[in-house]
Amino acid sequence: MSPATIMGGILSGTPPFVWGILAGLVFLGARRLRTRRAPLALAAAAPIGFAIWTVFTLLGPAPAPQGARIVVSAGAALIGFASGPFRLVPRPVHLGGGVFELPATRWPLLFYMLIFWTRYMLEMAGHLDPARAATWSLIATALMSLAAGRALADFLPLARAARHDRRRTA
Repeated sequence: MSPATIMGGILSGTPPFVWGILAGLVFLGARRLRTRRAPLALAAAAPIGFAIWTVFTLLGPAPAPQGARIVVSAGAALIGFASGPFRLVPRPVHLGGGVFELPATRWPLLFYMLIFWTRYMLEMAGHLDPARAATWSLIATALMSLAAGRALADFLPLARAARHDRRRTA
C-alpha cells in the first residue's frame, strides 16, 4: 500500500466531528489575529472547549487503562495550570463591564493547530501501531489535559477581574 492510499484512508475514516473541532479552533485562533474587544463569555470559549475535549478524551474508548489516563490527565493539567505565569501572548486588558481587549497575536492560532494536529497524529499512530496504542493514548491524554490546564490558567484572571468589576458596581 502506498503512503497516499494509507493517508487517504485515514482522512476519509476521520469522524466528521473532528473536522468540526478543527474548524472551531481555526475560527477561535483566527479571531485573535486582530485586536478586538470581547465579553468574558467569548474569552471562555477556548478554556471550556479544551475542558470538554479533555473530558471526552478521558471518557472515550482508549487502549490505555482508565486509572492511568486519569493520573496522567491530572498531572498534565496541573503542569499546564502552573505554567500560567509564563506567557507568549500579551495579557488582555480589562475595559470594565466584563469586556476585555484582546491584543492581536498569532500564538493562539499556532497553539491550537499544534494541539489539534499533534493529537490527530497520536491517534493515527495508535491505529497504525497497535502494540504501542496505549502509550500514544496516554500522550494524547496528557496533551489535552496540559492544554486545558493552561487555558484555565489564562482564563481565571479574566474571570476574577470581571467578578471584581461586578462587585464594585453592585
